Amino acid sequence: MKDAAQRWIEAGARLAKDPAARVSCPACGAAPLQLNDVMGARALERVMSCPKCGARNFVLLSRATTGVRPR
Repeated sequence: MKDAAQRWIEAGARLAKDPAARVSCPACGAAPLQLNDVMGARALERVMSCPKCGARNFVLLSRATTGVRPR
């Protein structure tokens, strides 16, 4: 069985590639993760959170990876 950290890493990798993917919470498995993107000067922070258990984690993505350009 995978540990919690590995499940979060896998969820983050999948959601970094496809933010529309439906990924179950790595902590409880009871609900799909919700995403909130926070734009920074050099990177995008993707906040992954579970509406059921409240677990949350973050993925930091470079603008080059996401294709997002500064305004």
